[in-house]
Amino acid sequence: MQINITNLTTANLVLDLNFGDRRRRIRRELAAQESFDIGDLATLDELNREPTIRRLVAAGNLRVQAARESGDLPGANDFLFLAGQPYDETVIEVSFAAAATGAADDVTVVSSLPFSAELVGAELISTEPGLAGATGVLRSATGGAGSALSSLLPANRSVATTGVVVATNVATATVALNHEVLPGALLYTSDVTTNVAQANPVAVTSVTATTVVYPLTTGDGALADGAGFLHLTTRSESQLLTVPSLARGSAVYLRRSDRDFAGIVRLRLRRTT
Repeated sequence: MQINITNLTTANLVLDLNFGDRRRRIRRELAAQESFDIGDLATLDELNREPTIRRLVAAGNLRVQAARESGDLPGANDFLFLAGQPYDETVIEVSFAAAATGAADDVTVVSSLPFSAELVGAELISTEPGLAGATGVLRSATGGAGSALSSLLPANRSVATTGVVVATNVATATVALNHEVLPGALLYTSDVTTNVAQANPVAVTSVTATTVVYPLTTGDGALADGAGFLHLTTRSESQLLTVPSLARGSAVYLRRSDRDFAGIVRLRLRRTT
């Protein structure tokens, strides 16, 4: 299983980790924004328990992210450690492909939760830019059965940019009036010179009537090609019906609308055991 560790700082970061076996001792200096795969040396559970990793993740200096590979099942292998999140919070991410249109269907987000938790946030992201009508509902069973864990979740939408200017790792994108982008919304970008990766969306810092401001690590000045798209995800804590409690062994499914689409669903869980 691939597990990527990324140095999120602007300086070199030295790691000295020991997982109880001389063959699994890691001494490495990561350059700024450098990543490496630690999956052959440690499990996610071991990384979650390692004090140095926990401290660096909580401080926003390090990201630990599992990348599901061919043959891996969705669920426990999809837990992500996100910079700045509390120690007891976990994110499950599952990618899904488009299916035949014309009927609702289900995506298995997690088939058996390995701990009890509260579901405190959810995001639904279409990976088909500009697709309209893509929605889903989180449920505890397939076929529309069981309990609804969220209200209707709209997938992301796209906003065209006509130019992007960067100053001190902050990008200002020029967009049309009535863009309806809100501060705090998550986005990734495409078709401009330097993009925000879909796998690592960033939060919108601020907006005006015709601009959207977001973090972007690159050189100062106008991007050579600033005509592209901001792909907005759904910040959907408010979409949850309550804060559902999920027992160990619980399942969570995404019930897709009949406008089937490819995308990503993310759950933010607060562990209670």
